[in-house]
Amino acid sequence: MQNKQNTYSNYFQRATSLMQSNKNIMVAIYSKYPFLGQPYRFFNRHVPDKAAILDAGCGQGIYLLIARNLKPGAKFHACDLENALAYDALADIPFASCDFDAQPLPYADASFDHVNCMHVLEHLHQPLQFLLECKRILRPGGTLHIEVPDVRLALIPHLPFITSSQGVFNFWDDPTHVRPYSRPSLSKLAQMAEFSEILDCFFVHRWAHLLVLPLALVTRNNEYKTAVFHSLGFFCGIIVKK
Repeated sequence: MQNKQNTYSNYFQRATSLMQSNKNIMVAIYSKYPFLGQPYRFFNRHVPDKAAILDAGCGQGIYLLIARNLKPGAKFHACDLENALAYDALADIPFASCDFDAQPLPYADASFDHVNCMHVLEHLHQPLQFLLECKRILRPGGTLHIEVPDVRLALIPHLPFITSSQGVFNFWDDPTHVRPYSRPSLSKLAQMAEFSEILDCFFVHRWAHLLVLPLALVTRNNEYKTAVFHSLGFFCGIIVKK
């Protein structure tokens, strides 16, 4: 596992976002106006204020920054292949390292009211096993939010004159991707995991991301283009209940 951690760590360190100031703006916008896009709209409206929440595949911690602003009384936990939280404001959040493909989630049964999982499933060889683990650690009536690249991203050609030769534009440009998903495939996977209810299955539209459209048109920085894709529905998601 350690070799895998090092490999992923080196890759993602080289691919660290060049738009930190823009991410700070997005944190401020969605913290104040969560209705502008999932998963923040659902989280703000339906997750209890004192909930126990896990961000599985937390990355640098953007979701946690917004979620904590929305629910300051909640108890947050973070989990990923390695500790990648990049913000001092998140230093007090308990972190657990886990290889989701090879290990069970390091939490007891019925530990959480809500689990967030953004851009993880497309990297896994065993997605059903991971969903079963998420279900195991959820309390009765708890909810799981998943977001993944939509299959349409696999149909977009690689365009080096737009993204540079190292850009990640097409789904397969990322060597850590295993497979894309669609709304029907997410629904069927949730049914296979026997969640009691599918609350929503949707194309992701985070409208505030359109603010970076001018920059996406004039720069080769792939992060801006990915942000625009989030607003235009090139990612899909599902929210299910245990």
